[in-house]
Amino acid sequence: MQVAAVTDKDRLSQSLNQIKASASSLFQGEFVANVETINVSGVTYYRLKLGAYQEQANAAADCDKLKQRQINCIVSHYTQQPLK
Repeated sequence: MQVAAVTDKDRLSQSLNQIKASASSLFQGEFVANVETINVSGVTYYRLKLGAYQEQANAAADCDKLKQRQINCIVSHYTQQPLK
């Protein structure tokens, strides 16, 4: 599930912290945070992705919970590049 896309890689941790603060009840226990790097028209974007879902429906349900808290997200493919 993608929750942010930024052009400054250093903003990823800040974005994650803001999301966790806005929806702290959804971040109980362990979760996976990954980054996907993509180039669009010569601009590098870093996509912050959460979770390693077995079922797309589960990712969609969590995305809906984030949207209820005014946090934008989309269900996308899994990327295994841990956010450091």
